[in-house]
Amino acid sequence: MRIEFWVDYLCPITYLTHKNLIEAIDELKLEKYDLLYRSYKLDEPLYNQLKQIPELIKIVNENIPGYVDQGFYDTDYVHQLAHLAKWNNLAKEFNVLVFHEAYVNNKKINDVKFLEEVAKKINLDLTETRKVLDSCCYNKQISSNKENAKYKGIIQVPHLRINIKHNYNGYYSKQELKNIISHILEESKNPKTECSGEFCNY
Repeated sequence: MRIEFWVDYLCPITYLTHKNLIEAIDELKLEKYDLLYRSYKLDEPLYNQLKQIPELIKIVNENIPGYVDQGFYDTDYVHQLAHLAKWNNLAKEFNVLVFHEAYVNNKKINDVKFLEEVAKKINLDLTETRKVLDSCCYNKQISSNKENAKYKGIIQVPHLRINIKHNYNGYYSKQELKNIISHILEESKNPKTECSGEFCNY
């Protein structure tokens, strides 16, 4: 199973959906899957717009006790290090830790010293980490992730795309994600065949 997840670290709904996704995967004992993180940096107008949606405010208040809205701030360093973690096969560990620090411990996560501590905790090379934070060498990848999302019609976070064809926008509970994953797994065991003329799609 291929799971693509477009994220921004200032979005509490992204944190909640990510948390629920990780728990759903663990509880389903899913073994054969790739979890691929994609950057989708929110700009300030979109961030402020999301803060005004009553449904989202309700979900955040119900699911993140003691949530502190720290306001918009640049998350470039976090996205830079996320790409380095991805390159080193530590993307899941990085995202779990960063989201936890942001929304459980209310930390501003774009601080260089904080990110160096994160790198240490997940065994990411510290020299390489500092080079990335100094040079911001993943600018192209971060920009490309967002442009690619827009090309696919993805205009908000969080966004999940499973096995290329299944798309899910916004907040999903753990049970909803377990149901989605189970359904897709079952569907893959019994693929439907659709024929038109001499051509068939499986």
